[in-house]
Amino acid sequence: MKSVMLDTNTASYIVKPGYPNVLYWLERTSRTQKITMSAVTRGELIYGLALKSFPKVLTAAVNDLLHQVSVLPWDASVSDTYGKARAWFRQQGMTLAALDMMIAAHAIAENATLITSDTSFEPLTSPALKHCPFRLLVRNWMEPPFENT
Repeated sequence: MKSVMLDTNTASYIVKPGYPNVLYWLERTSRTQKITMSAVTRGELIYGLALKSFPKVLTAAVNDLLHQVSVLPWDASVSDTYGKARAWFRQQGMTLAALDMMIAAHAIAENATLITSDTSFEPLTSPALKHCPFRLLVRNWMEPPFENT
């Protein structure tokens, strides 16, 4: 079964009200693909909860999400992909924030589509990278499900 990996911003949109496009894509995608999250994303969500005082309903929504998705561990294979991918992209003149690169590498290692609206990942998906040994697929669930006609 194919899988998608939620980036931190998408996970945040799932648990906060006001993002119907994200909820639409979550429901639709979950019918045919496994919904996953990197342990790095889990850490970012837990960090956010610990840092700020959120309403109990939001804290409960985050905890529910963490129990509903498969949180994938950061293991040696993912670490190897991270080191090699980070070096390759840097040699091409592309860098990301450390946690973003870790999440991108995790998606690459799992052959999962990264679900994010964070445009900082765009350079890693450029068609100009024809010979890139690290293929990152990205999808944005903030996009409307249907084109207006």
